[in-house]
Order: sequence, then C-alpha cells, then structure tokens
Amino acid sequence: MTLTRLNRLLNDPPLNYVIHSYPGSGSRRRAGKTSKDHYHWHIEITPRLTELGGFEQSSGFYINTVSPERSAATLREIAL
Repeated sequence: MTLTRLNRLLNDPPLNYVIHSYPGSGSRRRAGKTSKDHYHWHIEITPRLTELGGFEQSSGFYINTVSPERSAATLREIAL
C-alpha cells in the first residue's frame, strides 16, 4: 500500500531501501536488558527526489524539507 501510494503521488520515483536489523555482537544495555533481548527491526523507504547538496555529500546527513506529519497526511489522501 505504501509503495503504491508513493508511486502514484511521486510518478514512479527511484527508491532507496534500508533495512535496519539485528544490531550484532556489540549490543548496548538499556534498562537492564541488552538489545539482544529486544530489538525492533524496520525498513526505511526513501524516494530520491532531488540531487544531493554539499551538506549531504560531506556529512552523510540528509535534509528532509517536508514534515513526517504532512507526508503521512498527503499519502493518506491518495486513492488506492
């Protein structure tokens, strides 16, 4: 459903997928438990809509010009 809406809203953009999974042997302790005890994995889907600027290229941080709330509201409006 998300991919269909992104496709319709953004006219079939190229996408980057990032899978964040098990953190490996260097787990951190939080609240008495290690991340091996509980870990939430997720997938990030990022459409490539613009060229990278100097800040993004040199720092590895990406600037998002649209708030997550506005993006979610716009995607909800797209008919499946």
